[in-house]
Amino acid sequence: STAAQVSRIESVDDDCTLQISSHTDEDKSSTLAFLSGTTARGSIGYDHNTTAASQLMQFLVGDNAVTAMTIKGDGNVGIGTTAPSESLTISNTSSYGNLYFQRDEADGAVGANDIFGQIYFGAKDASATNSISVSIKADAQSVHTAHNNNKSGRLSFFTQDDSDTDTISTAQMVIDEDGNVGIGATAPSAQLDLGGQSSPAIYFSSNNT
Repeated sequence: STAAQVSRIESVDDDCTLQISSHTDEDKSSTLAFLSGTTARGSIGYDHNTTAASQLMQFLVGDNAVTAMTIKGDGNVGIGTTAPSESLTISNTSSYGNLYFQRDEADGAVGANDIFGQIYFGAKDASATNSISVSIKADAQSVHTAHNNNKSGRLSFFTQDDSDTDTISTAQMVIDEDGNVGIGATAPSAQLDLGGQSSPAIYFSSNNT
């Protein structure tokens, strides 16, 4: 048709399903392919294994030659690997897997305490809301005025004790932009700064007999 198309697939009752079915033999696969003319560029494929946990959804890129991501039937996700063993597995065949958090701002716009990224660890009871027990935060310790790749950074570690009092909002340990470490001190003034206690101490113990 030469008429303008509002959508390629449309449903009058607001529910719409695009179904790709393989042969009834479940050792087959279904594929959604992306081509430039007749040249394959990428695809999304699903392996219809008879064992649910062994089924795979794979995302291929780079002229359909690189498996960028795999989702297994058990829910594990792999980036750079087709056999993820954990909830998220990152692999690089030529080096090692990296997870990179980046904050994008205009030149000179990154200010002190602006967060680059944060990792949360927690647990949730069936009848409770999400609970954060541990977190690690990376942020800017000072204003980033230089327009270059070297930006000051600080790493902070937070923990929650077993009480109804919020203790996770205060960092328990900090590594600042100069490499100083603070335990109970959020602004360490020495290579190791112990704070937050009236009589801070370091305890060494040996169980040798």
